[in-house]
This record gives sequence, C-alpha cells and structure tokens, in this order.
Amino acid sequence: MRYYEFGHDGGGNPICFDANDNCKIVWLDHEESFRSVWVNDHITEFAACLAALQDAFDGFEAAVGDTDALWDEGFEPERYEQLTAAFARIDEKTLTQGFWPYILDDFRPR
Repeated sequence: MRYYEFGHDGGGNPICFDANDNCKIVWLDHEESFRSVWVNDHITEFAACLAALQDAFDGFEAAVGDTDALWDEGFEPERYEQLTAAFARIDEKTLTQGFWPYILDDFRPR
C-alpha cells in the first residue's frame, strides 16, 4: 500500500490518500497496526462531509452558545437527523461503513 498523509484525527491516526486504490480517503488506525479504514471514495466527498459536520457544529453553537455541552449531550435530535441526511446525500456508505459511523456516534443525541 502507498499512503499519502494529509491530516490526522484528534487521536493521531493519519488520514491519507490511498494511491493504490484510486486515491480513496482512508484512516489508518494506529491502535490496530495502522489498519486501513475507508473514509470516502474521493476528496470532494470528504470535504463535503467535513462541511456538513462544521455546519452542524456552527448551528449547535449558535443555538446553545457553547460547544462543550455537545460532548455530553450530543446534537439535538433534529440537528443530528439533518447531519445524517446530509451524509446520506453525499454517500450512503458514510452512515454504515468505515470511519464516519464512529464520528457520527460521538454526536448522537443522548
């Protein structure tokens, strides 16, 4: 495999282009010997997912005034539903496969 790192998650796991698989975006899990986990098929889908997540953060902050509560409470149900709908429009697989379900689960309403 040939990976080109262009970022990382908050835990230090690299986010890369996979040059051997049409430059798909992958996350390399350092806790599992840098196992490759699918993120998106293309950089434009990755950017769209990041933008949707940022929009949800911005809306939460505007409504609540503080993003610290997000880590304890998750998004409000309607905002979470809007976020998952945005991800589904980008690529249905983001809801069930690879990297994004882990991220979305962090923000599920509690």
